[in-house]
Amino acid sequence: MTTGEKYSLPIYKASIECSKGTYIRSLINDLGENLGVGGYIKELRRVSIGSYSVKDAVSFEELVV
Repeated sequence: MTTGEKYSLPIYKASIECSKGTYIRSLINDLGENLGVGGYIKELRRVSIGSYSVKDAVSFEELVV
């Protein structure tokens, strides 16, 4: 591969439900190592913690009205 050469890597999208203390970035890194390839997280979004959920969230505009 040369500088500036474009290439496409496979992308896998997952939804993971886990307990507190789980290190998702480490989990993905370990998965990549076990597959013999690299692994990294392009995007990570927490959708709930404890009793809080993004389902119950309000937008900034709703908050300041």
